[in-house]
Amino acid sequence: MKKIITVLLSVMTLFAFASCAQSQQQDPQLAYETAAQKTAGLKDRDLTIAMDIAGTADGQDIQATVDATAKCAYQGENPEMAINLKYQMQGITMEIPMYYKDGYMYTEMFGQKIKGEAEADSLQMDGSMQTFTKEFFKEIKEGEVTQDGVKYAFVGDPEKVGELTDSLLGAMNESMAGSGMEAKITKIDGSFTVNKDGYLSSQELNMEMASEIDGAAANYTAKVVFTVNNPGQPVTIEFPDFSDYQEANMDGNSLIS
Repeated sequence: MKKIITVLLSVMTLFAFASCAQSQQQDPQLAYETAAQKTAGLKDRDLTIAMDIAGTADGQDIQATVDATAKCAYQGENPEMAINLKYQMQGITMEIPMYYKDGYMYTEMFGQKIKGEAEADSLQMDGSMQTFTKEFFKEIKEGEVTQDGVKYAFVGDPEKVGELTDSLLGAMNESMAGSGMEAKITKIDGSFTVNKDGYLSSQELNMEMASEIDGAAANYTAKVVFTVNNPGQPVTIEFPDFSDYQEANMDGNSLIS
């Protein structure tokens, strides 16, 4: 289940930082491509993400939710980050706060508070996220004007989206190799709404995934809704007291796996 969530989070991340459009009617594909370039240039980001997952694995019903907040800000040329992940699955809840400041990654997990040096480049905080190009979409429908901006509905190509997800996971999480899991996105569609300033304000993804984990079949559906809060505005992060965090040997990639 952890690996399934990792795959889904990677798809969410791609859309979250790449997708936006102008708040006026125009060709949907051109709107996406133009807005993706604008959004990729953002340094400060404030995201709220909610994901509901349901499926069956080895004959058992599985339900899980993931709620996350993610903030990235720059103090001059120095990046800072705060992420809070909350997992709920089968009655079990786990919350993982993570922070990056002054070249150190701070994590609290299983009652332990650890810190370690980490290069900002390994955390993909500079805005140079991969973006979807036209071959990843089967269709982007004409925009619908709403009070919040313009809402576009799309249907994705599962094979092409899966290829990009595999590429992203290869960079983020080498531990996927040899994990005994083979996963494939079989369906993806959704919508994104863009505010009048041309920034993404909210987005919904609906995905279906088939996987095999150590020979056992598993099928999942996922609904993801995320919000970009006040896009284009400076982001301020409040950090906890790091004095009781213990030194550990880690890097940015290990914290995402």
